[in-house]
Amino acid sequence: MTNQAKGSDLAMMNQSELLDRLYAQMIAVSYRIMGNKSDALDIVQESWLKIIQKYETLQDPDKLFHWASTIVRRTAVNEIRRREIRRKTEGRWVRLHMPLNQPDNMLKELEWQEWMDALDDETRRMFKYKYDLGLKDLEIAERLGMPTGTVKARLHRGKRQLMKYTNMYHSRT
Repeated sequence: MTNQAKGSDLAMMNQSELLDRLYAQMIAVSYRIMGNKSDALDIVQESWLKIIQKYETLQDPDKLFHWASTIVRRTAVNEIRRREIRRKTEGRWVRLHMPLNQPDNMLKELEWQEWMDALDDETRRMFKYKYDLGLKDLEIAERLGMPTGTVKARLHRGKRQLMKYTNMYHSRT
C-alpha cells in the first residue's frame, strides 16, 4: 500500500476507528520491545501522554502512525535503559553497603563466592543476569541465544545446588 493510499484510508476512518487502530499498533510495538503485556500497557499509557502533549508538532497528519510508533519505541527503549541502570546500581549497593568489617559478613561473602564458584560458568552468568542485573528469564534467554525453558531449568538446578551447599554449611554450624 502506498503512502498516498494509506493517507486516504486514514482520512476515510472516523476518529474512533483511527484511535482504536492507533492504540492497537502502539500496543503491538510496545509488546515486541517490552516482552510482556503489563509493561507494554504502561509504555503505551506514557506514550499517549507524550503524543497528546506534542500533537501540535506533527507536521503531516498522514504520518501519525509512524510518529506514534517512534514515540512508543523511544519510550520503551528509555524504560529498558532506566531499569538496567537501576538493576546494576541496586545489586552493587547491597554489596557495597554490607559492612565487611564484621566477621560474620566477611565470612558470608566469602562462602557465597565459594558456592558461586562451584557453579559452571554458564549458570553463574545466568545468576548474574538474573540476580545482579535483575533480568527476566526471557531476557536472559535472548542474551544467551537459548530457549527460555533451558534458562529456567539451569537456574532451577543452580538454585538446588546452592541450597545443597547452604544446607551443608548450616548443618556444620
